[in-house]
Amino acid sequence: DDILLNNDIGAIVDEIEIFEGTTLIGQDIKSFDFLKYNLTLIGIVDAKDKTKFAFNPLNKGYIVKEKDILIVIGYKSSIYDLRIDLMTFRREV
Repeated sequence: DDILLNNDIGAIVDEIEIFEGTTLIGQDIKSFDFLKYNLTLIGIVDAKDKTKFAFNPLNKGYIVKEKDILIVIGYKSSIYDLRIDLMTFRREV
């Protein structure tokens, strides 16, 4: 009945691309705290082969690469906060 994804609740599924210099690059995705943002990671689209999708990678482990795409579900404001933090917390490149 589309209860979860209706406009009143505001939960959405969105894509977050991992850009150059993001501190997540080279890290196991399990080390990132999605609960801090009240988000659930659904999966990751592989940067080198867009046909590869790692479903629920927190159970398997996945080393994040530049240009990977995180598929998350949560509130718009939470996804916005994660995007800002990923742009802010960048390594020296």
